[in-house]
Amino acid sequence: MTYSETLLSDGLDHPLFVRTWLPDGEIRGMVQILHGMAEHSGRYERLGTFLAENGFVWYITQIFSSDLMRAKQTAEIIS
Repeated sequence: MTYSETLLSDGLDHPLFVRTWLPDGEIRGMVQILHGMAEHSGRYERLGTFLAENGFVWYITQIFSSDLMRAKQTAEIIS
């Protein structure tokens, strides 16, 4: 299983933080979650791992949160 985190732009200056889990073997399907405002994408880590271990690509997108703003600031510092 491969896990990654990516910071994308929607073109309107709203950063999109994406967590991705990819299975090692054959892909059986894909699941994508866009969670609510009061959520944090990290809370779905166990589910993402479970799905990837069972052949599913798993994407979870996090938008408009304080954690996202911190990730954007960190990305700008690294750039």
